Amino acid sequence: MDENHWARRSLLDPENIAAKQKALLARARIEGRGVFVDLLSDREVWACLSPGIQDLAIQEIRQRLGSQFEYIDTCIYKCGQHSHRIASFQHGRSSLIFHLIPGGEVRLSFEDALEQVEMPATFEVKPFLMARFPVTQAQWVAQGYYNSSHFEDPDRPMESVSWEDCKDWLEFVGDGLRLPFEEEWEFANRAGSTDKFFWGGSIDGQYCWYYRNCRAGLASSLMRTQKLEEHWQSRAWNAFGLIDTLGNVQEWIEDPGVAIPIKSDGTPFHELTEDQSFCRGGDFGSYARYCRSASRSSYIKDMSVSRIGFRVARSL
Repeated sequence: MDENHWARRSLLDPENIAAKQKALLARARIEGRGVFVDLLSDREVWACLSPGIQDLAIQEIRQRLGSQFEYIDTCIYKCGQHSHRIASFQHGRSSLIFHLIPGGEVRLSFEDALEQVEMPATFEVKPFLMARFPVTQAQWVAQGYYNSSHFEDPDRPMESVSWEDCKDWLEFVGDGLRLPFEEEWEFANRAGSTDKFFWGGSIDGQYCWYYRNCRAGLASSLMRTQKLEEHWQSRAWNAFGLIDTLGNVQEWIEDPGVAIPIKSDGTPFHELTEDQSFCRGGDFGSYARYCRSASRSSYIKDMSVSRIGFRVARSL
């Protein structure tokens, strides 16, 4: 735990909060706006700050990101019991829109026989950028890559891409873009929620394009991904303003950055080989239980199927 942790957490005390934030402003005049950026390390602290102080931190992030990213706006996103004021930036070369995700603690969950089992420890997630949508087919082909999607449409998620395909595309685009780590993905998906789904305790087709609403009235051969902009227009976002983190397409993540817990018999809850990686979030053909925030699947890295796409992250 860093030395500034308790200084940040003191801002959660409602007593004299205005005086504490005024002291922050005085400190920043001496030390610079980096003082405010440090507050992004704790989601709860960030949420309690005045918009004026948040904006000073966002200005510093804008400067650090450089000319490759253009600031778009700062909006309040609400879902379930949580809401956050989130800044968005557009990456020039890829046209991807990123949301500035504050850091914090996440408690990863693993499963055995569909029973949720929590990790025995929490993990710290540093502030980072997460793409608003999975990568679209239009964004994929704009870099000169072939559209291998099963459901061709510029505004639908890019799917039928392997983990290796995604890594190659990201390396070509550059500017530090990468797949999210698993702890980042789950933290960004939950946006403060501890329920089965980021919106609550039971499935809701408003937020999640999954088997039941996808299958309604259709033959299995007609089931398909959903256009991303339609979900944005219907305000089907989580409390960080992210769309389709659950449902539509599963999303590749970076090689696991955290340890997988061990069962009582000495075996891992979900063992991976070197040629495998996890996907998170469920897809248009998944039953509800596979679209929970804690659910994961593992696949061979060179596998490419119509249910799998990817979302992009970037470190600050």
